[in-house]
Amino acid sequence: MNQDRVYENRRNSYQGNPMERPEPFFAAQPLWGRSMEEQQEARERQRMQSYYSRTASDLQRLVETECDRMDYRGSMMYDEFPDRLMMEHTCRNIARQYGRENGGKDEKTAEEELLDLIGVLFYNEMFRRRSRRKHYYNLWL
Repeated sequence: MNQDRVYENRRNSYQGNPMERPEPFFAAQPLWGRSMEEQQEARERQRMQSYYSRTASDLQRLVETECDRMDYRGSMMYDEFPDRLMMEHTCRNIARQYGRENGGKDEKTAEEELLDLIGVLFYNEMFRRRSRRKHYYNLWL
């Protein structure tokens, strides 16, 4: 009976002070999950993207969807020297998709006008993903 009381007191002490609560091994490791800097950077990035115009935010959504589709091991996105023609082709596909989603009247005009913006958004997203992957890859070597 006395031993049960000791275990009960030990369990209650953890509830009172969360700093004394034992952490599982994986949660105690500093490299597990996203760091505080990365979380802050993601929040700041979302805040800055909230200032985008409607067209730019629609294009950003399409670019992120395309990058999600291309995000796999061995993708041309992670080549040491990505193929410029394939990247331009991907930008044209995003422009065509945007033209189809938004009326589709002047697909050619919309494609030509927005191709530069799509390129900037796409290359920036590629750079961000390549940097993030390189960072995590270097942590585990």
